[in-house]
Amino acid sequence: MTAAIHDGLRNRVYIVTGGTRGIGLAITRAIVQRGGRVVSVARVTPPSAGQEDNGSEEAGSVLFLQGNVADPGWAPSTIERTLEHFGHVGAYLIDARKCGRDCEGAIVNIASDAGRRGTIGQAHYAASKAGLHALTVSAAREWGKYGVRVNTVSFGVVETAMTEPIRSERFAETYRKQIPLGRWSTPDEVAPTVCHLLSSESRYLTGEHIAVNGGLHINY
Repeated sequence: MTAAIHDGLRNRVYIVTGGTRGIGLAITRAIVQRGGRVVSVARVTPPSAGQEDNGSEEAGSVLFLQGNVADPGWAPSTIERTLEHFGHVGAYLIDARKCGRDCEGAIVNIASDAGRRGTIGQAHYAASKAGLHALTVSAAREWGKYGVRVNTVSFGVVETAMTEPIRSERFAETYRKQIPLGRWSTPDEVAPTVCHLLSSESRYLTGEHIAVNGGLHINY
């Protein structure tokens, strides 16, 4: 059983960093389930890359690449490999200045509630996520004239390997009490919001921040 295919993602190519595990993997699968294609980039490519899900709808829809976004050569190399494999990619990633308003591209930055409410012992992490919000609004203003939308999604406590300490017996009750919905989220629950922002259904939405956190941090 798969999610319904929406024309807003059908046959479009998306690059997902950190796409081999956790939230990134859930986003990759959600895009494919909606008819899109994905270039999934991670520092370590899973051993089964290119072999998983044979015979399923994902077969042929996902290209796994190994790379690090901190590498200056990562972006042009990834674009080149994407073009070789799928034949196209969002024009904004190639040369937005040749595009104009008739193009349609979307970037979704993944942030965290830590960047809005702070976190004890992880000031560096909170600062980096807060910086993503500033990057998003600045890029949205700058790239809108090229037809590129830029938005941010922040998550609360998602059931991934990274949040295992928070969800441990020692801290779980303290954190869960702060969430109005009273539970953690799964990667599959948060991925659809990213898909919506990537799709043409959000074509007039840019420079915005959406929190998917069960109410952990609420403001207006």
